[in-house]
Amino acid sequence: MTLCRPAGLYLSGGDVAIAVAAALGATGFHIKGQLASCVPWGRFIDSIVGDIPVMTKAGGFGDGATLHHVLRFIEERVSD
Repeated sequence: MTLCRPAGLYLSGGDVAIAVAAALGATGFHIKGQLASCVPWGRFIDSIVGDIPVMTKAGGFGDGATLHHVLRFIEERVSD
């Protein structure tokens, strides 16, 4: 089996973000900035996926363009 590390994570909903962080062994979250309205981004601390960008969004916030902004952000990070 070949494992592939994701280029980034987009987590919608607080319960989802907490569950994913726990499953990946993260001990915290370091916020680096905001990429769209109500979408902070940062990096998990001590997670098994390493130093990849992680975006979180409360389930009830955002508009139709929010996911587009997130995908563009990940694509830009991957090409760096």
